[in-house]
Amino acid sequence: MPALPRGDPDRYALMVLNSLLGRGMSSRLFREVRERRGLAYSIGSAVSRHSDTGMLAISAGVSPENVREAVQVITMELEKLAQERVGDEELTKARDYTVGSFRLSLETPMALGQRAGENLLTLGEIEPIESVVEKLRAVETDDISRVARRILRRERVALSVVGPDVETAATGDVGPRQAVDDRSQVEPPWSDDAGGQLQRVVPDGHRCHRFANVGHEPAAVDDSGP
Repeated sequence: MPALPRGDPDRYALMVLNSLLGRGMSSRLFREVRERRGLAYSIGSAVSRHSDTGMLAISAGVSPENVREAVQVITMELEKLAQERVGDEELTKARDYTVGSFRLSLETPMALGQRAGENLLTLGEIEPIESVVEKLRAVETDDISRVARRILRRERVALSVVGPDVETAATGDVGPRQAVDDRSQVEPPWSDDAGGQLQRVVPDGHRCHRFANVGHEPAAVDDSGP
């Protein structure tokens, strides 16, 4: 789903939100989808930022028979994040994880040089590392709730399921045309009117369901930190 551009003031809260949602073994998605329910071998979330937009993406490795339930559980976790306040202990862990992984990503001279170059090219200045850490540590529960409500909106979501025999796995035992058109099978529940469309594409012999209603998509992926 579309997220925040590079210079958005809420980008620090989004980084912490992303850690809380889907980074590491203590994240909500890992604990609920993999550890508690055993629906996926791998699952996680990632943020990319660009000059005028950004993206929050969730990916999971799921066997066909678990696709429907996995999608339901993931959307449930997004709904909870948008509607319920994050506890202080969970927020502290997410902040510490975000700061720690940010520092670890800059341990080598190459990483430091790459960050400096990207900052100069995209922001026009090099944001001091300690300034980023300070802003990450300043993120509070209200910031997470505000950013979650801002981003986790149904009309902004795109959902793709790629793999062999996903028509039956994702939508149940229905005909091909109904599988493509029955949006209710994959429609996330956490916002108002959607008005999206469900399309089918066939990449490399595999079928893919895509629930799409995105204003515009980033042209390239950028996983760099601030």
